[in-house]
Amino acid sequence: MALARAVYDMPKFVVLDEPNASLDEAGDVALLNAVSLLRTNGSTVIVITHRLNILGAIEHMLVLVDGQVQRFGTCKEVLEALQAPPAGQQPPGPKPGA
Repeated sequence: MALARAVYDMPKFVVLDEPNASLDEAGDVALLNAVSLLRTNGSTVIVITHRLNILGAIEHMLVLVDGQVQRFGTCKEVLEALQAPPAGQQPPGPKPGA
């Protein structure tokens, strides 16, 4: 119900804090559709979440750690950067000469 009120009349700016915290699969699909519809109609949508399944409807991503910006960019760029080994470390895999 809160989401319906938030998106009624296509607002220009919407902040959703953990909107998918208690949703089942059907609820997740409905949320993705609502966020996509808002964005298509020109709304700016900020989603604060720990669950990554909403990323299909998101264009950019900001990662905060202890209140500090760790990463910002497209979802693809940020996710790739988070999966990359830290600078100076080799990715896991076979050791040379093995």
